[in-house]
Amino acid sequence: MTPHPAVRAGIPGAWGLTSAVPAEAGAADAASRTVLGQVAAALDRLWDEPVGPLALERRCPGCAGTDHGAPRLRGLPAGRCALVSFSRVTDPRTGVRLRVGAWWAPGGDGDGAEDAAGPDDGPAAAPGLGLDVERVDAPAFADPDALGEVGFSTAERAWTAARPRSERPAARARLWTRKEALVKAAGTGFTGDPADVAALHPPPGVVLLDVAAGLPDGIVGSVVLRRA
Repeated sequence: MTPHPAVRAGIPGAWGLTSAVPAEAGAADAASRTVLGQVAAALDRLWDEPVGPLALERRCPGCAGTDHGAPRLRGLPAGRCALVSFSRVTDPRTGVRLRVGAWWAPGGDGDGAEDAAGPDDGPAAAPGLGLDVERVDAPAFADPDALGEVGFSTAERAWTAARPRSERPAARARLWTRKEALVKAAGTGFTGDPADVAALHPPPGVVLLDVAAGLPDGIVGSVVLRRA
């Protein structure tokens, strides 16, 4: 996968996926630096101005802790805003652990994000981005109860059950990527039963896009933009 600036239907502004890179044990820092370098290159092309080395920080919107919460970019050019979100998955073709990143920047042309906060503003002032990718053949999605008593609402179970049996694991994987992306975009992670995170109908102010193009076969993903 190659990082690419794009204005895609469904999400205002410009966004793209980074290359998936190995994220084996002990290589997480190197993987993060690679992804951030690709994000910087994409933003450089998008804005037509140099984007220096980028770094990440975290700040929880609930407790203001810095050891968790949505990742935020440091090192952006003055006056620029961009968001990132990350996910990990094992490529079913190769068995290699992958790290996937999504980036987003406001377009400024009626996309509703012209007033997006810069990197030094409070987390509540800025939009949020969420990405999740999952393997369709993961055991967690094999049957309705694989996740135990949590996971999917009654309506979501009915939505899945209405599909041919062979398509149901992929449908569950798709719903789960939506839920993960939604709570990542909110900056909170799951705070209760994931079944309470509505994946069929996104709440107001949220744009959700299912993605498969650019991901390895057998993997599905979702990107969520929570607008400011």
